[in-house]
Amino acid sequence: MAPYLADRIGWLRATQKEYGDIVRLGPDTLVVHDPELAHEILARTNDTYLLETSQLAGRRQRAAAQARLDTWMAVRQGMWHGFAGRLAEVHLARLMAQVGLLLDLHAGDDKDLVERCRATTGRLIVDFCIGGDPRHAALCDEAVTRADLLFTSAQNALVQKETRRRFHRRPLASAASTANAELLGFLHDSVAERRSRGYSGSPRDLLDSLLHASGPDDTNDLIVSVLRMAMFASHGVPGAALSWIVLRLASEPGALQAVRKEAETCPADGALSIERLPLTTAFVKETLRLHPPQWLLTRTAIRRTTVGAYQVRAGQEIFVSPYVMHRDGRFWPRPERFELERWTGDRIPYPRHTYLPFGAGPRICPGSRLALAHLVILTMRLAADHVPQAPSIEDVNVTCDGLLLPANVRGGWTYRTS
Repeated sequence: MAPYLADRIGWLRATQKEYGDIVRLGPDTLVVHDPELAHEILARTNDTYLLETSQLAGRRQRAAAQARLDTWMAVRQGMWHGFAGRLAEVHLARLMAQVGLLLDLHAGDDKDLVERCRATTGRLIVDFCIGGDPRHAALCDEAVTRADLLFTSAQNALVQKETRRRFHRRPLASAASTANAELLGFLHDSVAERRSRGYSGSPRDLLDSLLHASGPDDTNDLIVSVLRMAMFASHGVPGAALSWIVLRLASEPGALQAVRKEAETCPADGALSIERLPLTTAFVKETLRLHPPQWLLTRTAIRRTTVGAYQVRAGQEIFVSPYVMHRDGRFWPRPERFELERWTGDRIPYPRHTYLPFGAGPRICPGSRLALAHLVILTMRLAADHVPQAPSIEDVNVTCDGLLLPANVRGGWTYRTS
């Protein structure tokens, strides 16, 4: 375990070359690199596997997670409906009118790049959730702050792996619990206030949509849970992705010029779909291939099963690494090179189940299509109106405690003068 903890990605790649597509990491963990087996594991989440990890959950916590699984999936279903269709179109039209101002607000190169990008993308998901009411501008700002506090405190607790033994103090987990309670309280107040005013027009945001679907006798609890999950789950990953996009824009001048030229063809009235931005979409997809923020997916077996020729008992963990799969030369020609061209042809550029930037199976990111649209629009406007300011990506150190992030990079974007 010590060599893995010293260099997680290096260990995963080296042991795959030495031992193949199933590698045992200690007595309680298997690493699976085979795409078909990985897909089977992810597809059986909620039935044979849980998302929680054995180090942080334990038998009692796994049982509790199973008990609330139906409620959890109902929340995710509410998110799926919200992220799809007309509501997303309304939000993206609003975003096109506002994205320039948002990027201007966070312009500069004197801050931590990840924090700058997380603040930018966090504002987008909050707008989708509660930003349709013009009177909610101040509430949106507060929601971004509260959601960011919850994300950072939860990440700290996860990375530090505080003990779960009885009577041991867990200050990081306590801080995350406090941040979660404060966000929930804020959302309860926001939902109650919107419900009390009433609104019968077409939904302007996710909150409108959820209120329209609820009955007069329904409580606000499920609505609050959907909003909380959307803000929390969609907060850190897009910010990490945008960080890598800025680094790639700064390090790939040819690709930057291609995206910039494509941006010049965009209409000024906000009527835009990402299908009209194939090069920009290719840029984002290639960045997510080389730098998937969710670089490691973990599942915990809840009953005895098999993975290939291996017997797996309840409580054992399975690791699947999109990072390793995305750089596997069996599936991706020239896997270490950044190439827009692999995404611009008529054919899907990879074998099935080998591209997992948003996960797969029942626990795939429900906002993946919206997140991709956000990143494409941000990339387009960054290239058109700003100059990325960041070191060469070859000089950037990587941290993979939790999400895959550039470590201690100061940078961002400045105004383009010509």
